[in-house]
Amino acid sequence: MLRRAIAGIRRMSQPTDIVVHDNGSTDPETLQILDELEGIGVRVFRMSAIISADELNLVDRTVQAYFAERAQPVRYVVSDCDVDLSVADPLALQIYDLLLDKLKHVECVGPMLRISDIPSNYPLYNWVMNRHIKLLWSKLPTIERTSMGEVAFQLARIDTTFALHRAGEPFRRLKTGARVYEPFEALHLDWYKTGDDIYTETSSSLISHWDNKVVRSTYQAEALEYDRYYAVRKNDNGSLEVYQATVKSGDSQLNAQRDHNG
Repeated sequence: MLRRAIAGIRRMSQPTDIVVHDNGSTDPETLQILDELEGIGVRVFRMSAIISADELNLVDRTVQAYFAERAQPVRYVVSDCDVDLSVADPLALQIYDLLLDKLKHVECVGPMLRISDIPSNYPLYNWVMNRHIKLLWSKLPTIERTSMGEVAFQLARIDTTFALHRAGEPFRRLKTGARVYEPFEALHLDWYKTGDDIYTETSSSLISHWDNKVVRSTYQAEALEYDRYYAVRKNDNGSLEVYQATVKSGDSQLNAQRDHNG
Protein backbone atom coordinates (compact mmCIF):
# COMPACT_ATOMS: atom_id res chain seq x y z
CA MET A 1 0.00 0.00 0.00
CA LEU A 2 2.81 2.41 0.81
CA ARG A 3 4.36 1.79 -2.60
CA ARG A 4 1.02 2.40 -4.32
CA ALA A 5 0.37 5.55 -2.30
CA ILE A 6 3.77 6.98 -3.28
CA ALA A 7 3.32 5.99 -6.93
CA GLY A 8 -0.05 7.76 -6.99
CA ILE A 9 1.49 10.98 -5.67
CA ARG A 10 4.37 10.81 -8.12
CA ARG A 11 2.04 10.69 -11.12
CA MET A 12 0.60 14.07 -10.15
CA SER A 13 1.59 17.03 -12.33
CA GLN A 14 2.79 18.93 -9.22
CA PRO A 15 6.31 17.79 -8.18
CA THR A 16 6.26 16.58 -4.58
CA ASP A 17 8.89 15.72 -2.00
CA ILE A 18 8.06 12.36 -0.39
CA VAL A 19 8.59 11.92 3.36
CA VAL A 20 7.55 8.82 5.34
CA HIS A 21 6.54 8.95 9.02
CA ASP A 22 6.81 5.40 10.37
CA ASN A 23 5.06 4.44 13.61
CA GLY A 24 7.36 1.72 14.86
CA SER A 25 6.92 -0.86 12.11
CA THR A 26 8.27 -4.33 12.89
CA ASP A 27 7.06 -6.39 9.92
CA PRO A 28 10.17 -7.52 7.98
CA GLU A 29 8.66 -6.77 4.57
CA THR A 30 7.65 -3.28 5.67
CA LEU A 31 11.13 -2.60 7.07
CA GLN A 32 12.65 -3.76 3.79
CA ILE A 33 10.43 -1.34 1.87
CA LEU A 34 11.45 1.52 4.17
CA ASP A 35 15.13 0.65 3.61
CA GLU A 36 14.57 0.60 -0.15
CA LEU A 37 12.87 3.99 -0.04
CA GLU A 38 15.75 5.48 1.94
CA GLY A 39 18.10 3.99 -0.65
CA ILE A 40 16.47 6.05 -3.40
CA GLY A 41 16.47 9.26 -1.38
CA VAL A 42 13.10 9.21 0.39
CA ARG A 43 13.33 10.66 3.90
CA VAL A 44 12.01 8.21 6.53
CA PHE A 45 11.32 9.42 10.07
CA ARG A 46 11.30 6.30 12.27
CA MET A 47 9.18 6.87 15.35
CA SER A 48 7.94 4.67 18.19
CA ALA A 49 4.79 2.59 17.97
CA ILE A 50 1.59 4.38 19.02
CA ILE A 51 -1.24 3.02 21.15
CA SER A 52 -4.09 5.49 20.58
CA ALA A 53 -5.63 7.45 17.71
CA ASP A 54 -4.77 10.75 19.43
CA GLU A 55 -1.08 9.92 18.96
CA LEU A 56 -1.57 10.26 15.21
CA ASN A 57 -1.22 13.99 15.89
CA LEU A 58 2.47 13.27 16.52
CA VAL A 59 2.90 13.24 12.74
CA ASP A 60 3.28 17.00 13.21
CA ARG A 61 6.75 16.31 14.69
CA THR A 62 7.82 15.06 11.29
CA VAL A 63 6.17 18.02 9.57
CA GLN A 64 7.99 20.48 11.85
CA ALA A 65 11.33 18.65 11.52
CA TYR A 66 11.05 18.72 7.73
CA PHE A 67 10.35 22.45 7.59
CA ALA A 68 12.99 23.27 10.21
CA GLU A 69 15.55 22.51 7.53
CA ARG A 70 14.01 24.94 5.04
CA ALA A 71 13.94 28.72 4.77
CA GLN A 72 10.17 28.97 4.91
CA PRO A 73 7.18 26.63 5.08
CA VAL A 74 5.02 25.81 2.10
CA ARG A 75 1.73 23.97 1.80
CA TYR A 76 2.11 20.29 2.57
CA VAL A 77 0.17 17.04 2.38
CA VAL A 78 -0.33 14.48 5.15
CA SER A 79 -1.85 11.15 4.17
CA ASP A 80 -2.44 7.67 5.48
CA CYS A 81 -0.39 5.13 3.55
CA ASP A 82 -3.54 3.40 2.23
CA VAL A 83 -4.82 6.32 0.12
CA ASP A 84 -4.07 5.98 -3.60
CA LEU A 85 -4.39 8.86 -6.10
CA SER A 86 -3.80 6.62 -9.13
CA VAL A 87 -7.43 7.12 -10.26
CA ALA A 88 -7.29 10.91 -9.89
CA ASP A 89 -6.65 13.43 -12.63
CA PRO A 90 -2.94 14.41 -12.49
CA LEU A 91 -4.05 17.99 -11.77
CA ALA A 92 -5.56 16.95 -8.44
CA LEU A 93 -2.96 18.64 -6.22
CA GLN A 94 -3.33 21.87 -8.17
CA ILE A 95 -7.11 21.70 -7.78
CA TYR A 96 -6.75 21.18 -4.02
CA ASP A 97 -4.37 24.16 -3.92
CA LEU A 98 -6.82 26.33 -5.84
CA LEU A 99 -9.69 25.43 -3.50
CA LEU A 100 -7.54 26.14 -0.46
CA ASP A 101 -7.08 29.67 -1.88
CA LYS A 102 -10.78 30.02 -2.62
CA LEU A 103 -12.24 28.57 0.58
CA LYS A 104 -10.71 30.81 3.24
CA HIS A 105 -12.66 29.17 6.08
CA VAL A 106 -11.31 25.63 5.57
CA GLU A 107 -7.99 24.37 6.91
CA CYS A 108 -7.28 21.66 4.35
CA VAL A 109 -8.48 20.12 1.07
CA GLY A 110 -8.42 16.48 0.01
CA PRO A 111 -10.20 13.86 -2.08
CA MET A 112 -13.48 12.06 -1.60
CA LEU A 113 -12.76 8.35 -1.16
CA ARG A 114 -14.35 6.32 -3.97
CA ILE A 115 -17.06 3.86 -2.94
CA SER A 116 -18.44 2.99 -6.40
CA ASP A 117 -16.25 -0.06 -6.98
CA ILE A 118 -15.64 -1.55 -3.52
CA PRO A 119 -16.00 -5.36 -3.86
CA SER A 120 -19.15 -6.58 -2.07
CA ASN A 121 -17.11 -9.48 -0.66
CA TYR A 122 -14.92 -7.07 1.29
CA PRO A 123 -15.63 -8.20 4.90
CA LEU A 124 -16.70 -4.71 6.04
CA TYR A 125 -18.49 -3.73 2.82
CA ASN A 126 -21.85 -2.93 4.45
CA TRP A 127 -20.23 -1.03 7.30
CA VAL A 128 -18.10 1.07 4.96
CA MET A 129 -21.10 1.88 2.78
CA ASN A 130 -23.34 2.73 5.73
CA ARG A 131 -20.73 4.86 7.48
CA HIS A 132 -19.50 6.79 4.45
CA ILE A 133 -22.87 7.35 2.83
CA LYS A 134 -24.22 8.67 6.13
CA LEU A 135 -21.27 10.98 6.76
CA LEU A 136 -20.46 12.10 3.21
CA TRP A 137 -22.20 10.60 0.21
CA SER A 138 -25.76 11.42 1.36
CA LYS A 139 -24.98 15.14 1.03
CA LEU A 140 -25.42 17.16 -2.15
CA PRO A 141 -22.07 18.30 -3.60
CA THR A 142 -21.32 21.92 -4.40
CA ILE A 143 -20.20 22.55 -7.99
CA GLU A 144 -18.27 25.74 -8.64
CA ARG A 145 -16.54 27.10 -11.70
CA THR A 146 -12.87 27.93 -11.17
CA SER A 147 -9.96 29.08 -13.31
CA MET A 148 -9.25 25.37 -13.90
CA GLY A 149 -12.82 24.44 -14.79
CA GLU A 150 -15.71 23.07 -12.74
CA VAL A 151 -14.95 21.42 -9.41
CA ALA A 152 -17.36 19.48 -7.20
CA PHE A 153 -16.72 19.34 -3.45
CA GLN A 154 -18.36 19.24 -0.06
CA LEU A 155 -17.33 20.73 3.26
CA ALA A 156 -16.36 18.02 5.73
CA ARG A 157 -13.81 17.36 8.44
CA ILE A 158 -10.70 15.47 7.37
CA ASP A 159 -8.83 13.18 9.76
CA THR A 160 -5.51 11.64 8.64
CA THR A 161 -6.81 10.95 5.13
CA PHE A 162 -4.93 12.62 2.27
CA ALA A 163 -5.22 16.41 2.49
CA LEU A 164 -3.31 19.53 1.53
CA HIS A 165 -2.68 21.78 4.55
CA ARG A 166 -1.88 25.48 4.76
CA ALA A 167 1.74 26.60 5.04
CA GLY A 168 2.96 27.21 8.57
CA GLU A 169 -0.05 25.57 10.22
CA PRO A 170 0.61 22.45 12.32
CA PHE A 171 -0.88 19.12 11.40
CA ARG A 172 -3.66 17.76 13.57
CA ARG A 173 -6.53 15.38 13.11
CA LEU A 174 -10.08 16.41 12.18
CA LYS A 175 -9.50 19.78 10.60
CA THR A 176 -12.25 21.66 8.81
CA GLY A 177 -11.85 20.76 5.16
CA ALA A 178 -13.24 20.32 1.68
CA ARG A 179 -13.41 16.91 -0.03
CA VAL A 180 -13.27 16.90 -3.81
CA TYR A 181 -15.24 14.58 -6.10
CA GLU A 182 -14.51 12.87 -9.42
CA PRO A 183 -12.22 13.26 -11.28
CA PHE A 184 -10.09 14.22 -8.28
CA GLU A 185 -11.10 11.50 -5.82
CA ALA A 186 -8.91 8.70 -4.44
CA LEU A 187 -8.99 5.00 -3.56
CA HIS A 188 -8.91 3.73 0.01
CA LEU A 189 -6.86 0.57 -0.50
CA ASP A 190 -8.03 -1.25 2.63
CA TRP A 191 -11.52 -1.52 1.12
CA TYR A 192 -10.28 -3.70 -1.75
CA LYS A 193 -8.81 -6.43 0.47
CA THR A 194 -10.85 -9.59 0.91
CA GLY A 195 -8.34 -11.67 2.89
CA ASP A 196 -6.27 -11.32 6.05
CA ASP A 197 -2.61 -10.44 6.44
CA ILE A 198 -0.22 -9.56 9.25
CA TYR A 199 -1.74 -6.08 9.62
CA THR A 200 -5.22 -7.55 10.06
CA GLU A 201 -3.91 -9.75 12.86
CA THR A 202 -1.69 -7.26 14.69
CA SER A 203 -3.20 -3.77 14.22
CA SER A 204 -4.99 -2.06 17.09
CA SER A 205 -8.75 -1.56 16.89
CA LEU A 206 -8.20 1.74 18.74
CA ILE A 207 -6.38 3.08 15.67
CA SER A 208 -7.29 0.95 12.63
CA HIS A 209 -10.97 1.11 11.62
CA TRP A 210 -10.99 -0.96 8.46
CA ASP A 211 -8.51 -3.80 8.30
CA ASN A 212 -8.50 -5.04 11.86
CA LYS A 213 -9.73 -8.41 13.13
CA VAL A 214 -11.59 -6.94 16.13
CA VAL A 215 -13.43 -4.40 13.97
CA ARG A 216 -14.21 -7.07 11.39
CA SER A 217 -15.72 -9.38 13.98
CA THR A 218 -17.80 -6.50 15.38
CA TYR A 219 -19.23 -5.08 12.15
CA GLN A 220 -18.98 -7.82 9.52
CA ALA A 221 -22.64 -8.87 10.01
CA GLU A 222 -24.03 -5.31 9.77
CA ALA A 223 -26.96 -4.95 7.39
CA LEU A 224 -26.81 -2.56 4.44
CA GLU A 225 -28.92 0.52 5.26
CA TYR A 226 -28.67 2.60 2.08
CA ASP A 227 -29.69 1.93 -1.52
CA ARG A 228 -28.40 5.12 -3.14
CA TYR A 229 -26.08 8.08 -2.72
CA TYR A 230 -25.13 11.30 -4.52
CA ALA A 231 -22.24 11.13 -6.98
CA VAL A 232 -20.70 13.36 -9.65
CA ARG A 233 -19.85 12.75 -13.30
CA LYS A 234 -19.32 14.63 -16.54
CA ASN A 235 -22.33 14.80 -18.85
CA ASP A 236 -22.28 14.68 -22.65
CA ASN A 237 -21.51 18.42 -22.75
CA GLY A 238 -18.44 17.98 -20.57
CA SER A 239 -20.03 19.70 -17.56
CA LEU A 240 -20.19 18.17 -14.09
CA GLU A 241 -23.57 16.91 -12.92
CA VAL A 242 -24.86 15.40 -9.69
CA TYR A 243 -26.79 12.14 -9.99
CA GLN A 244 -28.03 9.42 -7.70
CA ALA A 245 -25.96 6.25 -7.79
CA THR A 246 -27.62 3.00 -6.78
CA VAL A 247 -26.07 0.65 -4.26
CA LYS A 248 -26.23 -2.85 -5.66
CA SER A 249 -25.92 -5.42 -2.91
CA GLY A 250 -25.16 -9.06 -3.64
CA ASP A 251 -23.27 -8.31 -6.86
CA SER A 252 -19.55 -8.82 -7.30
CA GLN A 253 -19.16 -5.12 -6.65
CA LEU A 254 -21.13 -1.96 -6.08
CA ASN A 255 -22.32 -0.57 -9.40
CA ALA A 256 -23.16 3.08 -9.83
CA GLN A 257 -25.84 3.94 -12.36
CA ARG A 258 -28.11 6.84 -13.04
CA ASP A 259 -31.44 6.75 -11.25
CA HIS A 260 -33.87 7.79 -14.00
CA ASN A 261 -36.71 7.99 -11.49
CA GLY A 262 -35.03 10.94 -9.71
